[in-house]
Amino acid sequence: MARRVLVTKWLGIICVCFLCLNNAFASADKILLANGDWEPYQSRGLKNNGFGSQIVQEAFASVGVEVEFKFLPWNKGYEMAKDGRLHGTFFWEPDENRRKSFYYSDPVLQKGIVFFHLHDKPLNWKTVDELINYSICGVVGKSYGDHFDVAESVGRINVNWAASEIECFQRLLSGEIDIFPIDPEKGYSFLRNDFQPLDRYRVTYHPNFIPPSSSLHLLISKHAIDAKRYIDLFNKGLKNLKSTGKIKKYSMESRMGLYKKIK
Repeated sequence: MARRVLVTKWLGIICVCFLCLNNAFASADKILLANGDWEPYQSRGLKNNGFGSQIVQEAFASVGVEVEFKFLPWNKGYEMAKDGRLHGTFFWEPDENRRKSFYYSDPVLQKGIVFFHLHDKPLNWKTVDELINYSICGVVGKSYGDHFDVAESVGRINVNWAASEIECFQRLLSGEIDIFPIDPEKGYSFLRNDFQPLDRYRVTYHPNFIPPSSSLHLLISKHAIDAKRYIDLFNKGLKNLKSTGKIKKYSMESRMGLYKKIK
């Protein structure tokens, strides 16, 4: 009887030790990702390294994976991830050549160009050809997608070129032009950093993207250990964040300036 009790105690101790070791290994589940400066999505100078970085970190955290960011020039970070010296890198658009070296996550964010306009000058459009009667501002040297560029080259839309995004917003606010195409996150970043609050509140945008729009993804190197497991875990965590509305919340908070640069 005493021997049975002793065996039972030892089995209990072994089970506890196994659970402790299992928890220790779980807590040590850590990956290293290349990060870069691409405001307002990601930057070491922003709160939580930008709202995009926060999404990546929290998606992994929700499934028990700790993330460490290594800020590098984009090309260097990409090559280090490609070779497996880092687990992965973000954000990248779909590309068949990259898919040879990386597993792509589910889309994290949508990326595209929208038209900003004044609240008191509503905009309703579906195709670029409907914009013939609008005065549009564009930045010299920028492409706004094949549909826009072709329409401009053959005179189906009226584009007034400016030297910078700030100049286009100035023209918009003065009433000199009607609409200005730009990525919504970057548009709000310019408005927040370079214009007064009363001017910012006069501006909004139409939700339709100028085709083609795209998506932004986390990439995990196929040379990294447990690469497929990490991409599956990330997708699970990302789904969790989307279901709680946190991704939309963080995007809106970024537009409101809550990720402003740390002094």
